[in-house]
Amino acid sequence: MNKIQIQNKGFTLVELMVTVGIFTLITGLLLARYSNFNKGIILTNLAYDIALTLRSAQSASINVKSAPINGPFSSNFDYPYGVYFTDESTSFITFVDVNYNDNTDIGSYDTGEEIATTNIKRGSRISAICSGTEASCSTDISQLNVVFKRPDPV
Repeated sequence: MNKIQIQNKGFTLVELMVTVGIFTLITGLLLARYSNFNKGIILTNLAYDIALTLRSAQSASINVKSAPINGPFSSNFDYPYGVYFTDESTSFITFVDVNYNDNTDIGSYDTGEEIATTNIKRGSRISAICSGTEASCSTDISQLNVVFKRPDPV
């Protein structure tokens, strides 16, 4: 007679439970670290947004861009461009400084000068504005105007 030989192929219940346990442990560790990773990415993106906005204002001013066409000051090419920040804010403003003159009101944002408002996303905000070096930072400033004026070629 022929003997039938049966081979057991597959996993035992213990092997399957160990594999699922290891998978669950690794997934749990990854999910716990995901929120910290996500916060870091959001902060990095915000820093890039601010840097890009500052660079755009600098470029518009140095390249002698005219003020926006829909404004009352559209025919003048000599206005400085800037970015306005306030503490405890969830946005910052790109503006053209139409009140600028060489003697007074140099480089400050006034209502009606805004070109664009950039909203800070995902619950982030500007909590404080620091002035000085990293070692001696003063946070008693409530607003900051960063203004770029075209250099005088003369």
